[in-house]
Amino acid sequence: MPTPSVDAQTQEADGTAHPEAASPTTHLSGWTARWLPGFVVIAMAVASLLRNDVAAAELLRYVAYLVVAVLVPGILISRTLLGRRTHLVEDLAMGAVVGLAVQVLVWKVLRSFGLDGLLPWWWTAVLVLFAAVPQLRPHWWVRFGRPVGLGWSWAMAAVSCSVIARVDAQWLRVNPVPPEGGVAHVDAWWHLAIVREFLRPGPPQIPQVAGESMAYHANSHAHVAVSVVTSRVDAEVVFLRLWVIPIVLVGVALFALLAQEVSKRSWTGPLAAAMAFVLISGGYLWPGLSPLSANPIRVASPSQVFVLPFAFAAGWALIRLVRGELHRWGWLALVLLVVAGSGAKPTMVLILLGGTLLSILFLIVRERAIPRGPVLAGAGLVAVQVWSMSGGLDERGSSITLLGSLKSISIYRDITLDTTYRAVNDGLVLDSLTGTRAMTAAGATLVWFALVHAFQFVGLCSVFNRTSRRDPATWWLIGALATGVAVFFTLDHSAFSQAYFLHLSLPFGIVLTTSLISAVYVQIERPRALGLAAVGVGIGSLIAMTAAALTRSLTTIGTFGVLDRVAVPLLVVVVAGIGVGVVCWRHPAATVVSKRGASALALAAMIGIAVPTTVDTLSRQTVRWLRTPVQSVDQDDRGYLSADEHAAAVWLDENSAESDVVASNTQCRELTTNPRTCNAVGFWVSGVAGRRVVLEGWGYTAPAHAAHGENGLHRNRTPPGWPERYELSIAAIEDPTADVIDTLADEYGADWIFASRRAGPVSNRIADFATPAFDNGAVAIYQIDRSEKLDE
Repeated sequence: MPTPSVDAQTQEADGTAHPEAASPTTHLSGWTARWLPGFVVIAMAVASLLRNDVAAAELLRYVAYLVVAVLVPGILISRTLLGRRTHLVEDLAMGAVVGLAVQVLVWKVLRSFGLDGLLPWWWTAVLVLFAAVPQLRPHWWVRFGRPVGLGWSWAMAAVSCSVIARVDAQWLRVNPVPPEGGVAHVDAWWHLAIVREFLRPGPPQIPQVAGESMAYHANSHAHVAVSVVTSRVDAEVVFLRLWVIPIVLVGVALFALLAQEVSKRSWTGPLAAAMAFVLISGGYLWPGLSPLSANPIRVASPSQVFVLPFAFAAGWALIRLVRGELHRWGWLALVLLVVAGSGAKPTMVLILLGGTLLSILFLIVRERAIPRGPVLAGAGLVAVQVWSMSGGLDERGSSITLLGSLKSISIYRDITLDTTYRAVNDGLVLDSLTGTRAMTAAGATLVWFALVHAFQFVGLCSVFNRTSRRDPATWWLIGALATGVAVFFTLDHSAFSQAYFLHLSLPFGIVLTTSLISAVYVQIERPRALGLAAVGVGIGSLIAMTAAALTRSLTTIGTFGVLDRVAVPLLVVVVAGIGVGVVCWRHPAATVVSKRGASALALAAMIGIAVPTTVDTLSRQTVRWLRTPVQSVDQDDRGYLSADEHAAAVWLDENSAESDVVASNTQCRELTTNPRTCNAVGFWVSGVAGRRVVLEGWGYTAPAHAAHGENGLHRNRTPPGWPERYELSIAAIEDPTADVIDTLADEYGADWIFASRRAGPVSNRIADFATPAFDNGAVAIYQIDRSEKLDE
């Protein structure tokens, strides 16, 4: 069955036509007006990439790959499984996420059968199928119900451009493409190493511990690897530049579609997208306190970036399912989305499951019967969750600790002075949560947490709206939000990874909030609704600026502590709210004293609180985007790598085989071989050179997670779980012997020695046992001859 258009649904819901559907375009031709917002977004994305060292030829090849090998097959499959789309944006977004899902699943199947060579061409089978089967041919060309409105298009374009600028600032500009020297994000080379591992055939190994099997939710890396072999663009260019922006834009579009699917009103889509990806929840209310960002886009985490489209699309499908509106073939699409998304970030499945279970409970109470479709979906989600978590928690640095996340929030740490490591706890409740001081700190932190995420939590008031609480979608969203928050305060991880449950569940809270806003404002006449919105946003902005100014002025007083910085802005909000309420009640001509008007005013004020901070951030972000990108070259930064060091790794990449193994002394981020000062998150050779290493940084391995907290050491500072590998690697460079080189070659398959002179001393005697191959002063590279027995 064709899906009814959003505007048709809007007219059915409130009896009014979409304003932009009724008015013709006056200043621009219809074609230009419809397409210009999209061109603006594309132009900004292209400009960001070209300005950050992407060659035009590389960009063209990558775009061709996205269109031909992801978008076209994805659109054809999604039209078959989900029915006809309402408008082009929905068609493109759904097609993109389905194409990505099919791509990573085909990747898994082909690798399982050793057919990696077919990866660049899997999409041709889809095109041939849809061209050859008469029943499938109509999906090549469809007519949409109507184009999206200009207001919707320009609002989404603004949100998209803001997101592009953020990705530019936080990812493109901070990660140099080798052989350009500079400082990269601490995890950049680790993730790139996984991508390079997936470019090699056979079962994946841990690139930093050659020969050890790798178990990691790496569908994002698989996507990048398939992108590399299909587009024939270098892996470092694809990973560090090209792949992020398209995935993020698809996620933003799907999130907007999810919001308007819930509310049945198109304008809630851009509003929800702005609240989730642009507006800064909490605003200026708590200056000086470290924020706990609610923005779901974490550009330094490929898995979090990649899971967003799948989570939002799966949420869209599940909401249609609990409402009884899912297309008959939508089940297959749902399975594709869940399986592909769980392989990117397992956090997604538990959040979807929480929403589905609560909606099932609601439907049982309402219908007095068991809803078979949702129950079947819930059972499937349980199965996927059990499978994705089958590796256990202990080896990955996790523990069940009620309120363990508190000590990762600055307010609690500052008050209690709790400096213990995460995921190190004796009981089921946070150890430091004893005494009046700790309880006060916990209370203040939880109050601050609730208020700083008001965007997400105010939607819970939907249960007081008769129409909303009768909608299973409302309960699905409440379940998804509650699950993520509950896990965040129950699970503790050495790397604070429980925060990913929060980052993925909070957007569903925003969908709930925009649905509530829609339910409130749609019952008010448009002129009065616009007036209430403007007044509310103004009041919220004034409150935020007043609270920030007062807090900053009081901060100069020595006795003004953390509790005061939490309490003062809260007091300003309460006093201002009471004052506005009194004025509205006392004003003789005021009509906002009605329950409906007061709710509309309060919701607008909540958004207004975020406006000053957002405007300030966007202005600085825009100025930065307009400036010429400059990579960080701070040589005092512990992660700094020189151009010569990059060049050595690039040389090794170009002059060695993909299957070769390297012995190196680059295990530590700050380039040292002193075990007492080693921060074992050095992934330089495995990432830039793209080769397996006998032992490089071990800080993210299972033994390091398991040893976290032992002897008072952080997992990155613990001794290696493979001491012999470490000792042999260092000995081969600092004090080489024939036995050492023989052992590296025979037992660990080492083919090369990569010796960084900045990391430690490099012996001249290496040449007695291996062939000098490269030396640029910063790095010396030797090739081990494994064809004959080495003599001492």
